[in-house]
Amino acid sequence: MTVTAMQDGKIVLKKEDRKYYTAEKDPEILEFGEASYITLEGKGEPGGELFQSHINVLFTLAYQLKNAYKAMGHDFSMSSLEALWWAKSGKITEEAPPEEWTWKVMIRVPDYVSPDEVQKARNKSMEKKGMPALQLVEHERMSEGKCAQILHVGPYEKEGETYGKLMKFISEEGLEINGLFHEIYLSDPSRTPPEKYRTIIRLPVK
Repeated sequence: MTVTAMQDGKIVLKKEDRKYYTAEKDPEILEFGEASYITLEGKGEPGGELFQSHINVLFTLAYQLKNAYKAMGHDFSMSSLEALWWAKSGKITEEAPPEEWTWKVMIRVPDYVSPDEVQKARNKSMEKKGMPALQLVEHERMSEGKCAQILHVGPYEKEGETYGKLMKFISEEGLEINGLFHEIYLSDPSRTPPEKYRTIIRLPVK
């Protein structure tokens, strides 16, 4: 992806790749190419202490990285938090108890972000904040390809019905799940009431 969308001198991925950050309330099939992220994996209940701690660690590194690129004249706007979900027991995520859930929290970054700059940002963040988990943050490129997706509006704990609608659609289309449960959190929980949360639910299919 060639990054060209700018706002106030910053790269804005949400404008450059609108398709990635847009979904409808009815299920649909779309194709998605490769993208770059910083990620941090953990295990346990969503919204639990470790989950929240890892989000804090990830954003700490993301802002350090953003400031480094701003100083180089390549500033970018912060992207939405995302997460991949699975259960290592092999069960579908919704059927496994929350303590068995494994997740990877992610923040998308521009393609020009380099592994060297991620390492420099990690080192600076360690000096300022400590946070041993910073050492576990990865810089990854991922491509999901063909996906089924849907927009969930409302509290996270009420996503079950929306997931059910998406799974029914996948079955009716004669498709199979071909990857991990992927959520993109478009709303800021500190500024948005739960009934207005907007979450993209995306599943690779074949």
